[in-house]
Amino acid sequence: MFPSYPPEISLEGKPKEEIIEGMSLILRCRADANPKANIIWRKSGHSGIYDIKDHIEFNPIRRTDSGVYSCSAKNDIGQSQEMEITVDVRYKPKINRVYPSPRTTVSLYQSTRLVCEAEGNPAPKYSWLQRIGGDPVIWQERTNNATFYIHNVTYSYQGIYLCQASNTINGIFNTLKSEEIFLDVTGPPQILVDTFPVTSHLVVDKDENAVIVVLFCSDPEPRQTYWEWETFRQETNSNTGRHTADEIQRIPTQDDCYEARLTIHNVEGGDSKTYTLVVENEKGRETFSVALEVREPFLLTMMIGGAIIIVLVVICLIALLICLVKRDKCCFNHSSGFKPAPESIVENGCPDNDRADLTTAKTVPFCTNPGVKGKIATIGEDPFYKDGKKADRNDNRDGLSFGSMESSVLEPDHRDQSIVTATATINNSRIKVHPQATHSTHESTSNRRTNRSEYRPYQSPSVEQAYI
Repeated sequence: MFPSYPPEISLEGKPKEEIIEGMSLILRCRADANPKANIIWRKSGHSGIYDIKDHIEFNPIRRTDSGVYSCSAKNDIGQSQEMEITVDVRYKPKINRVYPSPRTTVSLYQSTRLVCEAEGNPAPKYSWLQRIGGDPVIWQERTNNATFYIHNVTYSYQGIYLCQASNTINGIFNTLKSEEIFLDVTGPPQILVDTFPVTSHLVVDKDENAVIVVLFCSDPEPRQTYWEWETFRQETNSNTGRHTADEIQRIPTQDDCYEARLTIHNVEGGDSKTYTLVVENEKGRETFSVALEVREPFLLTMMIGGAIIIVLVVICLIALLICLVKRDKCCFNHSSGFKPAPESIVENGCPDNDRADLTTAKTVPFCTNPGVKGKIATIGEDPFYKDGKKADRNDNRDGLSFGSMESSVLEPDHRDQSIVTATATINNSRIKVHPQATHSTHESTSNRRTNRSEYRPYQSPSVEQAYI
């Protein structure tokens, strides 16, 4: 005889992969007991007993079968603990509703919203798509939320929309699109600068054709369209001289939108100005300006630039030359030390002998007395040259120091037959002349010759001369 014991249970049948709607599923609850136990199945959210068999079967399983299932066993000895298993049925997205549908109208610059309601497991991701272009069809995502809010409606929002819901199950991407919704925008004209490539500045080479293109939308249709520049006005679909304003054309890929085109043939420098498009309909008016810049040919531009550079270089050279000339004058004044003789050392047209300097001696005749006429006297033998040789500047054996020299000059005065001896001292670039004692006219001729021979100057191109 076997002993009795309460039941012990185990669960079987949970799949390793995700449970997808439409597949088959069997869950088993096994009980080990003595005596035999009864199996009880329960489901979360379901009151009472779900089933009393040892297994439950789903064929096919549906999304409504998702939930938490538990089983337990009971016999006369006792009852087992409950064991749970979660059944999560995955299914593709399903769109339940989109609105407003299928068409909605909103005024320019007003607000509106588009709403999408969908279900799926996992929960679907939303996208609101707007159709762009005609062939091939391109869809532009406007938002990735279930609700698309438009706070400032422009013509760029006009068009066909749809909601897309998607999820991924077992690595497979699933998507579903809603029916299309048409959003109609009405109001005054508007330039589409955010949708189409409209430029406000155009650069064109000289003698080329300038084509100004502006795209705009208008619902209702425009009743008047023209171009303006300075004081001139030209209607579309007209030709004036070198200016051609084409008739406005519809844009096939965008409802209620148009293209305006102005062509300026063989542009010149005077065409560089601002051109404005004016569009009017029964609900308002819109303008858009384009600045045209006419560019000169590259060669001419280079020539003008080169001429400017040459002029600047010439100006700089002239300024530099003026500065150099002024600097040289300044340096000459400082180096020569030239200055007029003060009146205090010049008396009666003759310098004061005790105060005469090199400058004075060069500018004013030296006089021993008012009656003596100026005569040329030469400075004696150059101390730097002796016996035809240049003396050493540092040789002081003859009592001669560098930068200092004494020389005596004898010259007869033809009026009083007297001899005036003058000693010139050169020291630090200044000369002072000192009159010496007067010799008698009765001095012998031999003495005169001796004196002249003694003081015979060394003749060279650099001999200093003084007037006495």
